[in-house]
Amino acid sequence: MSANDFDTIGFMLGEAARLLRVRFDDYARTRGITRQQWLVLIALMRQEPVSQVKLAQYLEVEPMSLCRMADRLQAAGMIERQPSPDDRRVRLLSLTPKARDLLVELRRHGAKIMELATDGLSPQQKDALMSSLDRVRDNLTSDRADQVLAETMAEDAASS
Repeated sequence: MSANDFDTIGFMLGEAARLLRVRFDDYARTRGITRQQWLVLIALMRQEPVSQVKLAQYLEVEPMSLCRMADRLQAAGMIERQPSPDDRRVRLLSLTPKARDLLVELRRHGAKIMELATDGLSPQQKDALMSSLDRVRDNLTSDRADQVLAETMAEDAASS
């Protein structure tokens, strides 16, 4: 197997995403936040107020893991926990003004990283890239994706 065998769309897409995360993480660390913590803050920004259980499901982490992250974020003044008006057993998570300010800083830096990542691409190439990535995402979330998995599993079973 040669190095060129790894020059696939999937590998290049994964490598580009990894490098974007690395560059962004370098900055986030200077602001005192980890990748997991900023993912929690971004998820909260999109759906607050939200219960810890629903947020853990959204982030695909165990509720206890999210609870520990939420504890640290609350201690850092980034999130608040409030009782749910619908169920007194449930605590809802919300962002604090401090977290909102941090997210503005992170977004500003993220825009600079994306500018660097797409340097040399024309506006048309950027539009085509966005359109292509949107198509890839739609394909991977479609019913066809489940069908492909089932077919592959059936082929594996038949060859065993």
